[in-house]
Amino acid sequence: MNFYPEHYNISEKRFFSKEKITVERFFFIIRHGESLANSGFSDNPDSSLSPRGKAQAVSCASFLKTEISGNIKFLSSPFLRTIQTAEIITESFNAKFFLEPLLHEFFSETIFPQKYQAKSLKEIALANSKIDGSYTDEKWLPQYFETKEDILRRAVYLRNSLTKQFLSYPELKNIVLISHMATIAALVKSMCSIEVEKIDNCSVTKISFEKNRFKVEYLAKSVIQ
Repeated sequence: MNFYPEHYNISEKRFFSKEKITVERFFFIIRHGESLANSGFSDNPDSSLSPRGKAQAVSCASFLKTEISGNIKFLSSPFLRTIQTAEIITESFNAKFFLEPLLHEFFSETIFPQKYQAKSLKEIALANSKIDGSYTDEKWLPQYFETKEDILRRAVYLRNSLTKQFLSYPELKNIVLISHMATIAALVKSMCSIEVEKIDNCSVTKISFEKNRFKVEYLAKSVIQ
């Protein structure tokens, strides 16, 4: 049995209340750029971007500048490769980003060693001036390795949390998420009941949200120039 907050069990019926968003909002979901681990030069589960990954993030930022209008909130997984991708993207928008631990990598034994210890969100944020918000020293990775069912449950809770932000902030039009392949696939499935088989580095998925309905505008679109 894994460790999760109680609210991971929030059901769709409980979330989708009578209050509906009547103005179209957008999620832009981005996989991080190529990491040193992706390119075979590291076995560190928290490796940095490769030079190619940094170039991919620059191309992704240029694409997003042509796609996004209105107020934006940027959220990143706390891993180094997603943070570095977020840094490059938000630099183009002259913006900061927030850490969202629910966007983290699939916590599986094939990726992480036993007894893996991640830095706290507070420690990560204090070391990076581009990260907005305040954070604690609490652990943010699961206590045990995740199953496929666990990651989907996490995605459902994340989906509900994100859409509540649109309800809470009417002026917010776009939420940009920088995450990992398995987490993105689970999030898209939780929103649109679509299975995604391939998600390239720095590909972009755009999902609209209006009247409590999600719609895929495009899926894992390659934007590398």
